[in-house]
Amino acid sequence: MRAVDEQRASGPPGERRLERPPSERYKAAPPEPTSSGAGSPPRGIAFAVLAAVVGAVVITLAGGIFAITAGLLVIAAALGWAVAVAQPSSAGDATGLRREWLAVGLAAVGVALGQLGLWLVVLIVAVVLTVPDVPVLPLLIASAVVLIGVPLWFYPRSKMIWAAVEFLVLRSEPEYRPPIARDPRRRELE
Repeated sequence: MRAVDEQRASGPPGERRLERPPSERYKAAPPEPTSSGAGSPPRGIAFAVLAAVVGAVVITLAGGIFAITAGLLVIAAALGWAVAVAQPSSAGDATGLRREWLAVGLAAVGVALGQLGLWLVVLIVAVVLTVPDVPVLPLLIASAVVLIGVPLWFYPRSKMIWAAVEFLVLRSEPEYRPPIARDPRRRELE
C-alpha cells in the first residue's frame, strides 16, 4: 500500500515534474541589499547632526571671521554632502526611505544655523567697535529686520525650493509616475 501512495504522489511512471513553475523565470529578481544594514537610526542621526553643526561652525568662521563671501555656497554644498554621507553610512538601511529627507532637512538646518552664527558675529563686532556708546536701538532694528523680515520675505521662496527638492527626490524613486494633468472640463477624477 505504501508503494502505491508514493507512486501517486510522484505521478505516473515516466512523468517529469518541474521543480518550480516556468513563470517564475519572468519574475523580477529581489533587489540586492546595498549595505549590511548593521547601523542604527539614532547613530546615523547623531552623525548627521554633528556634520550639520560642524558645517554651521565652518560657515560662521569663514563668513564672519575670515570674511569669505564667495565660498559660502561651496561650504553650504559641502555641508549638504557631509550630512548626506554621514547619515546613511552610519545608520545603514535602518532609516529606510526617509533618510534622504532627513539629510536634506539637517543640511538646511545647518546652513540656517551658520547664517544665524554669521549674524551673531556681525552683532558682536558692531558692539565691540562701538563699546563706549553702543547704538542699541539701531542694532535692535537691524536685528529685527534681518531676523524677522528676511525669513518672512524668504518663506514663499523656501516653499518653492522645498517643492523642487521634493520633486527631484521623488523622481529618483523607481516607482515614480509623472503626474497626469486633469482636464478641467471633466467632472470625474481619473
